[in-house]
Amino acid sequence: MAKFRRYVAAATGLSILAVAVSLFSGQQAQGANPAHVVITNTSAQPVPMLAQGTTAITGNVGITGTPTVNLAGGSNVGIAGTPAVDLAPGATVGINPASNTVQIGNALAAPVPTMSISATKHWGFGVGLGESTNTTQVAPEPIDASLITVNVQRGNVYLEIQMSPGAGCVGCGGIFRFTYPTAGQVIVLPLPQPVTVDRVFVVCSSPSPTGCFAEWVIVGR
Repeated sequence: MAKFRRYVAAATGLSILAVAVSLFSGQQAQGANPAHVVITNTSAQPVPMLAQGTTAITGNVGITGTPTVNLAGGSNVGIAGTPAVDLAPGATVGINPASNTVQIGNALAAPVPTMSISATKHWGFGVGLGESTNTTQVAPEPIDASLITVNVQRGNVYLEIQMSPGAGCVGCGGIFRFTYPTAGQVIVLPLPQPVTVDRVFVVCSSPSPTGCFAEWVIVGR
């Protein structure tokens, strides 16, 4: 009887060992070949995922802070409306004068500050001529004129402010012509952009025996 019990105990132990080995083998096989998982969430219930590499995004994207955006060469950025653009201190804005026009609309109560450039050259001269005579007066050196005044005190005078070809302006000739201004009249001509001149040509056509007298002042740099 005792011998029979030992046989039964041994058989029971072998059975338990066999079951344990089979269970362990099944788990190993399942781990080596996992089953695919199908996610059926709708777009209203998205599953959070971590994007890797280049990811295509559709719809609107909210941006917090001031991120750095790198654009490839030749890229275009469309801007709707008229947004405000803030420039950092010291930033430079380039304007192409060939395709852009800048208008300053300041009122008289808010004038635009301007800079005055002091003149470094001044040529004043007066000449008296008899009837039907002429003369050419040459400045000591060319002047980038910013202001010209002409005063005809007597007679009929034709006067030209010139730039000679020899002074660097080929074919310029007469730049400003004052044709018989009224005697006693003072003409003041401010120039928004400096013009280089170097001589004055004067003709007296007055029939008066007193002839002509004219003087001019050219101011510039």
